[in-house]
Amino acid sequence: MKEEWYNNCITYLRTKSDIYITAITAFGEARGEDENTIIAVCNVIKNRVNDKDRWYDEYVNVCLQPRQFSCFNFNDRNFVKIMSVTLDNPAFQRCFGVAFGVIRGYILDNTMGATHYHNKDMIQPNWAKSMRKTLETRKLVFYKG
Repeated sequence: MKEEWYNNCITYLRTKSDIYITAITAFGEARGEDENTIIAVCNVIKNRVNDKDRWYDEYVNVCLQPRQFSCFNFNDRNFVKIMSVTLDNPAFQRCFGVAFGVIRGYILDNTMGATHYHNKDMIQPNWAKSMRKTLETRKLVFYKG
């Protein structure tokens, strides 16, 4: 992937709505997971936005903050997938609906305020050791700290 193309994509994403950027992040991070996991990823994003002392207060800045959501990393294989997805994709439609519900408050926080998560296939990150686990899904573990 060329750096110029990547940078243009990031610039394009910065123009998108809160619901779109949350949905595309959930698609990149959890599209193959159950709805509970997609809800949890969207809630992590919302919880970060609401914690203005520690995070950014805009969805786009929370989602695109470097090294926070791996689907936006330069060499992540999911980046090409999220940049080519359209609303015709049923998995993206589901993520979009969940993002809408979470942001508008129709879907409650199933993470008990989590602001972090990691894939179970990874070695537990150092940051997780000082945090409280709030939810575990098939592939992801969520934390609040």
